[in-house]
Amino acid sequence: MDSKKNNLNKSNMKIGINGTLWITIFLIVIVILLFLLLIFKKFSITNFYYALTVWSVICTVILNIINSISETKRKKLEKAIEIVNDFDNPDLREARNFTRRFKKEHDENNLQEGKLADFIELRLNNDEMEAFMDKYKFNNKEEIYKLKSSLIYMFNYFQSMYVIIESDMADKNYILRCMKDVYKNLFNRFKVWLAENCETCDKNQFNDLVKLEELANNFKEQK
Repeated sequence: MDSKKNNLNKSNMKIGINGTLWITIFLIVIVILLFLLLIFKKFSITNFYYALTVWSVICTVILNIINSISETKRKKLEKAIEIVNDFDNPDLREARNFTRRFKKEHDENNLQEGKLADFIELRLNNDEMEAFMDKYKFNNKEEIYKLKSSLIYMFNYFQSMYVIIESDMADKNYILRCMKDVYKNLFNRFKVWLAENCETCDKNQFNDLVKLEELANNFKEQK
């Protein structure tokens, strides 16, 4: 919440600075126009009025463009904050709690590639299934079904994130800054299972998730 407020305040501050700058420029140009009319002895109320009208129209057009760009940036930032905050919603939080159970075994104990996928899909032999269930504190197979459902929900969320980023609907810089490390860890941990699951459900989803990983790996924060 604090991060959201800080980013919005920064955006509003930039808009305020831009407004003050343009008012200053507008007044300076009026003074210059008046000075030029006096220098070239062209000054009259009519000439000054026409010059002021033309400059006002130009300023109005420029300000409208700047305001439109600022408003678009603000909306993209708000959308990005909304997406990042959605990672804390109850459904995704449940999936995240499940994934933490596998982190140590996968990252530190060199869990054999594919074993996690076999466990999620209930393909291990009885002894291995019992060992996995005991290690990760699953009481029955229904909880494993629940895990699979939660993981599908979570990676659907990441696919939607990728589509939003690629469609330029939200602030890419903010999203990747907040989510790149989390996503890379999760994608790496469940990559084998994802490739298998997406092959039978949605082949395009795995491609999107791979491309999101590439974005995360290549991300360099823009100042």
